[in-house]
Amino acid sequence: FGKSQKEHLLKTFVCREGQTFNVYWQAVAEAAFYKVEVYKYVSPRWYELTTLEIERQTHYVSIGGLVGDGYVFRVTAEDRSGKMLARSGGVVMRLQTVD
Repeated sequence: FGKSQKEHLLKTFVCREGQTFNVYWQAVAEAAFYKVEVYKYVSPRWYELTTLEIERQTHYVSIGGLVGDGYVFRVTAEDRSGKMLARSGGVVMRLQTVD
């Protein structure tokens, strides 16, 4: 998922209730928007499911309909020119291997 960059600014965490995952992060002052990437692991592959773009005033996203375990969420803060200001490491929600 790439390396984190200034991860301490975002302080990303994820909560789950059933098939809904809420991803939360702290505001980054210069951010024009945030991107939330969602991945799923099914042994032996990682699947990139989606990338959501979130406006600068919002510091969470609720993602529903995700069945099972093995999800990873990563948040990136970018400025108006698309320059990365901060990126969290992948927040892993229980990996499960399927053979």
